[in-house]
Amino acid sequence: MSYDLLERRRSRFVLWIPGQPPVPRPPQLIIGTITSTFPPTIPPAFVQVFRGPLASTLTDLWELDPNEIKPTLSNGVYHYWFEVRDTSPENLGIVQVTDPIAYDVDYRVTQPTGDKAQPASVVMFRDGKLWPCDRYGTEPGQVAVPPPENVPDNNHLVIYELPTSWARYSTIGNVEVDKGTFLDVLALFVPVTPGEHFRGVSAVANGAILSDLGINALELLPAADASPTGQWGYATANYFATDFDLGTSSMLVSLVEEIHSQKIRLFTDVVMAFGHDPYIYIAFDQFHIDPRSTAESSNPERWQSHTPHASDGQLRDGYGGRNWRYLQNTSNTYDPESGNVDDVYPSWAFHKAHVQRWISDFGVGGLRLDSVNNIANYDFVRSYKQHAMAVYQATHGRSPSSKFLVVGEELSCPLDLIQTGCLQALWNEPFQARIRAVIMGRYLDYDFESTVRRMVDCRRDPEHPFWDGAQAVNYITSHDTEGYGTQKERLFNFLSDNQVSDMERRAKFAFALLLTAVGIPMIFAGEEFLDQMDRDIAHKQDDPVNYERKSEGWRSRIFDYVSTLVKLRTTCPALGDNDTDFFHVDSSRGGRIMAFTDEDTPGAEYFIPNWPERGRGDWREVTQGREVPVEWVGREPLMHWEVKHCSPDDWWGQFHKEWKRQDKVFLDRCGVDAVHPPRLIAGDSFIRSNNTAQRELERPGQGSNERTNERSFLLSQVQVRILCEFYVSGTNRYTTLVFPPPPPPTMAVATARPIGLRWRSNTPFIISTIAIGLFTDLFLYGLVVPILPFLLQSRLGIPHSDVQKYSSLLLACHAGASVLWSIPAGIIVDRIGERRGPFLVGLAALWASTVMLYVGRSIGWLVAARVLQGISGATVWIVGLAMILDTVGSAKLGLTLGSILGINGLGNIASPVLGGWAYKMYGDNGVFAIGFGLLAIDFLMRLLVVDKKAASKYGSRPRFADDIHKIDGAGDSSFVDDGAAEVGETASLISQNALEEYRIPEDLPAIVLKFPMIYCMSNPRLLMSQGAAFMQAVVLTIFDATIPPQAQGLFGFDSFQIGSLFLSLALPYLFLAPAGAKAVDKYGAKFPATASFAFLAFPLALFRPQPGSALEIVRFCVCVASSGAGLGLISAPSFVEASVVTELYHMHNPGRFGENGPYAQLYAINSIFLSLSRALGPLMAGYLSVTLGYGNMNAVLAGLCLLTSGLCFCFLGERRGNAKGAVKEDGGN
Repeated sequence: MSYDLLERRRSRFVLWIPGQPPVPRPPQLIIGTITSTFPPTIPPAFVQVFRGPLASTLTDLWELDPNEIKPTLSNGVYHYWFEVRDTSPENLGIVQVTDPIAYDVDYRVTQPTGDKAQPASVVMFRDGKLWPCDRYGTEPGQVAVPPPENVPDNNHLVIYELPTSWARYSTIGNVEVDKGTFLDVLALFVPVTPGEHFRGVSAVANGAILSDLGINALELLPAADASPTGQWGYATANYFATDFDLGTSSMLVSLVEEIHSQKIRLFTDVVMAFGHDPYIYIAFDQFHIDPRSTAESSNPERWQSHTPHASDGQLRDGYGGRNWRYLQNTSNTYDPESGNVDDVYPSWAFHKAHVQRWISDFGVGGLRLDSVNNIANYDFVRSYKQHAMAVYQATHGRSPSSKFLVVGEELSCPLDLIQTGCLQALWNEPFQARIRAVIMGRYLDYDFESTVRRMVDCRRDPEHPFWDGAQAVNYITSHDTEGYGTQKERLFNFLSDNQVSDMERRAKFAFALLLTAVGIPMIFAGEEFLDQMDRDIAHKQDDPVNYERKSEGWRSRIFDYVSTLVKLRTTCPALGDNDTDFFHVDSSRGGRIMAFTDEDTPGAEYFIPNWPERGRGDWREVTQGREVPVEWVGREPLMHWEVKHCSPDDWWGQFHKEWKRQDKVFLDRCGVDAVHPPRLIAGDSFIRSNNTAQRELERPGQGSNERTNERSFLLSQVQVRILCEFYVSGTNRYTTLVFPPPPPPTMAVATARPIGLRWRSNTPFIISTIAIGLFTDLFLYGLVVPILPFLLQSRLGIPHSDVQKYSSLLLACHAGASVLWSIPAGIIVDRIGERRGPFLVGLAALWASTVMLYVGRSIGWLVAARVLQGISGATVWIVGLAMILDTVGSAKLGLTLGSILGINGLGNIASPVLGGWAYKMYGDNGVFAIGFGLLAIDFLMRLLVVDKKAASKYGSRPRFADDIHKIDGAGDSSFVDDGAAEVGETASLISQNALEEYRIPEDLPAIVLKFPMIYCMSNPRLLMSQGAAFMQAVVLTIFDATIPPQAQGLFGFDSFQIGSLFLSLALPYLFLAPAGAKAVDKYGAKFPATASFAFLAFPLALFRPQPGSALEIVRFCVCVASSGAGLGLISAPSFVEASVVTELYHMHNPGRFGENGPYAQLYAINSIFLSLSRALGPLMAGYLSVTLGYGNMNAVLAGLCLLTSGLCFCFLGERRGNAKGAVKEDGGN
């Protein structure tokens, strides 16, 4: 298939400049050679041999026959540029640019064009013709067309996504940087090559990693030449040339020919949304657009596709380059495709030419179009795809329908691109989100089951319903990685940041789902052995794959597991088919066990899996390569986060084949009754008989020879080990997966369900009830703060000089009671396990304390009321926080707590405002009327709520992924029979370092073993988290104790004005607490806590109020507001960090903390720290403000905040290096 422009360049220098007005000076050719010296000069010297004009041969086409150059060119390698007048918005005048269709370029010699260097174009002149060659004079030739049997079909592809430069690294100082070339990629396929390119890398030197992996499609990130300032090749500059840093054309040809011999297709990324190409200078307006230019204000091409209006759209982004223009139609110009003069879209013609070059010369078998939405012209995308497929058909002499694939990358999954024929496939971004949720036991859709079904079968997704598996490219990770704590970081870092200890098992679990789901699986380089990010996210593009890690034992096991699945995927027709059937779902009492099969329906020829013949009745566990005797099938343990892949032996396929022929001899030899087809009973023989149920599902066909869908299996209501299925028909059911997150604890089913159980145990209602309960406690605590000075004076006759002392006493009594009651409350709540009862008891105490405050007429009554309120507060907070963790789990704890604490902080801080106003307007009655009204609402909600653990007793099916806390039963291995475990996969390995750090020794005093949280408190992370909570509460309670008397004394404020001051503290707290919590969920507790305490120190250091004008009041409010911002940011880290550490102790010490875990005890300890702060804060305020003065007291607080900031940096969070080291050494699972 010819392309006129590419044919012309074989015999002449060609420059197409469409749509330009006549110019007095034609474009010039500058051509010469580079000198060869010894030692070579850097850069080499360029020796010009000719400078002269090109001639106009057709409209807008300029050419020069090299044979007309004087002096006559001798055979050899030449470097050249075109000299043109710059047409870019920068208007640089006369510039020298690279040939836009140069087949090779040399950055050793360049011409400057603004801030971009234009490398020399390279060509070989021989015998009067121009031949492609590299900078060394090597002529690459073309990749031979592979035979059809060497080209895998689209629906059986397993794609390996690799930035070429990542194939090898070098060390600069102690930093690894990418230095890979096409030859280094070749070394990953050819065992004899690694010695040269991977010296010292045993994992590569011992074999060809990617050949061993078994992938059948290699996707290289853009291999076309890119601007040196760009990484990964996405700053494409010279579309027809291979990238200068990645190697020469001949190197790429060698690579492609080798992978073709191994039946592997080559995909390459193409960037057509923006470019750094020479046409920016040659004919800017014909090829490029500046979306931000006022001259383009009415051009619809400014906007990304699907967003054509400024109100809902997004301007196209050139990412440092210039956006390609696709709506520009140039009339009466040279057509590069046909060679005629016609109407042409210049950018369309240019990109069609370069894709023809890559398919014809380099044997490309698939394309990934980068940032399709940013191309912003789907008509062009369709035309480009059609042209690429036509070139493939012309080159290979066969239809490209199943052998060539054009994939688009657009994270919004615009399926209309497939429906309208613009693309054949899209990146399935929702798959990545779902699989990462699923391997953590979470969900994204309506419920967990829906998430799994839509992940496994992309046709079930109601928002993005693909209708064929070959249209969706699924992936766990892609090159679009993001930073630590995000959903898109490398899988190792994702699991590590989520505190997953059984990392090896989760990784295998993820790959089992990826490689058996409907769709084309894609593996990002290094994920096959769980490589990790070594550099900061800002340098992600030059953070190469460290193939040395593949030699580590646990990573090698992951690689072998993935390799087995890849080979299964590429050879099993059933896994390339769309027919996926979920034949078993067990969700009893929160269990999540799902089994599905992939089906292949043959046509005229019946497919028989090519497995070695084995004895009658054997099954094969695919991922372990084990023969499973029939007596063991279904009786092996299924560990947490494990997948079983079972395939019938070849005798079963032969049985199908012979069944049709009614070969009685064969049937007798198999021991099979021809009238009653065999059934495999699979299940769990180690569950007691009264906990199991056998179910048979049969659907007889029209006759004995057509009998279909006969299956039986043994199910357990507690745990299903393995489910396998046979089909006795012309349909081959091949792969069965079982999907088991940790089981919930065994609970008896209640006989009567409470009315409205579903909504009363609904997660939003539970969270709302907890939030109201905590809000009420804090609100009533703060409601009396601004009125205490007035109440003490007016009701009890306390003189003004003693008001501060008695105010501090009442606040301290509340704190002291909380301290003394917290530990007993925590132990009781953990022992009984039930949450609602203690929650109601706490509310009753709060009612009593509020009544006593209302009617009390002596200091003794008020002290007793505050003591009772302290007991209530401790109970409510301990039970409430434990319920939150039960309901949402630790993964969402930060965001949930941040939202609740932000609102509660508003209650704590705004209640003085409301209390002051009510006291001023209505006296005592107004204040307590508000309190009693809020208590009534709180009582009603606490009476109605049913916590998750209680709801599970009634057989309620949780509606949310975290409804059954993932730690429950996580460490209990009692359900695994020792004998069965020996034939199953090795149990989950736990990092030895983690075991040593979080395992509680047996040789501890009896009191510590009885109350193991005592030992846990020796952990620096846990202790520091409590210290951070303590410091935050100290600052807050000092504000509570000092702001009212300071405002009254300095500014003469009444109760309402004092209360209003707290608004400046409340509003920043309200809005920033959720933001701080989200940062904790994303980045961990260390950096948010460190930065927040450091920030808080500044307003405290400047807080030195003086009596006087309105300006002093403004300064007072600004300091208070800034402090509120810091306090809001600090609210979540300590809670989340403490929960994560305690969860690790619970995980590594099964049974040590009892059935319900240690979480109430943890929050009891937290309550003690907070209560101590409430006691110490007012006392510190009273002492320091009197002895040092109020301003100096705040300076002391600022110093303490800075000290706390440093301690948070030192002790909070998992030390990343140690965490990685533990995993690296011991397996990470």
